[in-house]
Amino acid sequence: MVVDRWQLIDQPSLNLVITGFFMLIRFYLVFALLAPTLALHWTLKRLDRTKH
Repeated sequence: MVVDRWQLIDQPSLNLVITGFFMLIRFYLVFALLAPTLALHWTLKRLDRTKH
């Protein structure tokens, strides 16, 4: 099990793994969720403006 092996991981390696994990989360949030949502918002706003 992974929990049983935590004593074998040194602190600098663990810091790199944790930093990489949170950078991956940030990348996912920005590019996979926020960018398409912002594009959809701008598109709907432009369509609403052209209707009036």
